[in-house]
Amino acid sequence: MRLQSLVLGATALVATSAFLAPVPALAQDAKPYVIYLSNNFMGNDWRQQMIRVAEVSVAKGPLAGRVDLRVENVENKVEAQIASLNNMIRQQPDAILIDAASDSALNPTIKRACEAGIVVISFDQTVTEPCAYALGSDWNKIPAVMAEWMVEQLGGKGNVIVDRGLAGAPISAQLQGGYEAVLANYPDIKIVGYYNGDYALGPEQAGVAALLAANPQVDGILTQG
Repeated sequence: MRLQSLVLGATALVATSAFLAPVPALAQDAKPYVIYLSNNFMGNDWRQQMIRVAEVSVAKGPLAGRVDLRVENVENKVEAQIASLNNMIRQQPDAILIDAASDSALNPTIKRACEAGIVVISFDQTVTEPCAYALGSDWNKIPAVMAEWMVEQLGGKGNVIVDRGLAGAPISAQLQGGYEAVLANYPDIKIVGYYNGDYALGPEQAGVAALLAANPQVDGILTQG
């Protein structure tokens, strides 16, 4: 379980960019663990920060000299990430960290990795394959709290626009659905438009600007960040 503890601790740091979980000592003469980080998207600041945090975390503190980190970035398509993961599996690393393009489409590939003795941990956008560890946030609770706050601020009535996030991303669908489920309970609050913010400043500004120009009255914006 030593490898699992180390990787879970490192993944917690990458996922939160905030803390380093304690991990057990590695013998002085032991080879470093080979760990791949599979990232399916590079189009926003958080993904770049996530990769940088991973690189820094294995170079300092208790992880220094213990991890050979190899980052692979692919385009935001399931097929591209599956091909990349297959290449990783052939290299027989100790572990693979995955920010997934799909919560289920990668499952057969991940299962093959587990069967090959590779520790697999998904984070941020987690997968449903049981053999993989999942380190995620409550993406159902978060949008519900945000939407209820918006309802309170608007006094139960008004026009809002909603960010769909990144097309095809499981978290984006969860956030959008969470917003809509709460707002459906308030008939005097209308969703007058949607935009895809892509978790990046440029697309968000363009999407909001277009909807503000098309709608004379907008009282609130539910953004995915």
